[in-house]
Amino acid sequence: MIYRCRILMALLILSLSLGACSASNSELMKSESNQKPVNVIVLMPVENKTKDERLQRLLSARLMEELRFKGYPQTAVAADAALHCTLQESKSSKALFYAPATVSVRCELRSTKTGETIWNAQHRSTSRSFDVMNSTLKSNGALESALEEVVGKVMETLPYGPMLRG
Repeated sequence: MIYRCRILMALLILSLSLGACSASNSELMKSESNQKPVNVIVLMPVENKTKDERLQRLLSARLMEELRFKGYPQTAVAADAALHCTLQESKSSKALFYAPATVSVRCELRSTKTGETIWNAQHRSTSRSFDVMNSTLKSNGALESALEEVVGKVMETLPYGPMLRG
């Protein structure tokens, strides 16, 4: 009798556990079903709040590359959304053996039909170069390294495109 009771309890716990694992959050499902998936994104010109035009061009090229890796087509006649990015900060300085470089980027994905913001992200990164042997530190490499990290962090939160959604 006790053996049967234990088996029944174990089956009851197992079935409740499996039921809890398979239950879906209805609130999450509602919010995702209201949004139509974005299939085509057009990259708008990068707004530059700094004086570094070279970094602005690098940011545009890196964003186009990341959109391609996220599964969005490269060219299209009509787009579902527009990606607006701003290079907010780009500064580098040099000390005797140390050259920090800071880059900050903010991106916003807006619907082309309604103008509403679908997704946004912002990240700031500081890359540091140290050189004890050579007194000519190069801050350009540190800026590019910080830019790579910022774009990577911002774009990792962007949902996958139609080619990778499956």
